[in-house]
Amino acid sequence: MEYAGAPLGVLSCQDLSSWLGKVFAMGCLAGRGEGPRQLAALTLCMLCLGACGGPTLPTAPAAPPAQIGGIWAGDFTLPGSGFGSKMNLDQTGASVRGSLFLSPGLFDSIEGTVSATTFTFKVVPGTACRDAHGELTLTIAGGVVTAMTGPTTIDFSSCLSAANPTDGTLRLRR
Repeated sequence: MEYAGAPLGVLSCQDLSSWLGKVFAMGCLAGRGEGPRQLAALTLCMLCLGACGGPTLPTAPAAPPAQIGGIWAGDFTLPGSGFGSKMNLDQTGASVRGSLFLSPGLFDSIEGTVSATTFTFKVVPGTACRDAHGELTLTIAGGVVTAMTGPTTIDFSSCLSAANPTDGTLRLRR
């Protein structure tokens, strides 16, 4: 069987619904719609319409990752104190690798991912006795990332049993 030149197996839901409606209407108009045939055609129409659902709308493509490769400087603040900080980042697509330096002398290799609005990072496992991780919100001006700010945690408990994770805020600028 065909409808509008296409085999019924490749019709869209809208075409199939239209075809079934015409078949049902022709049966009723010809006076043959009484009884089991009319009920079967009506049931088939309802099942097909219910299975089709609504039209699918295209989704917007994901925004490309922001470009954050390069050298960043700023501070890591804790309640009552602060330290200078730097990041040197290399970026390939959404993947980021680099280094994090926190005064006085903490240097770690880091890895993470960047989206259009955030940079999430952590210390590369096995490269230091401490853990650090954070999620920085990007500030964008004129299409260029000018700053990254957000909560960051440093944890020395894997090398100092009495240590507790330390939560602070990392603020960096180009």
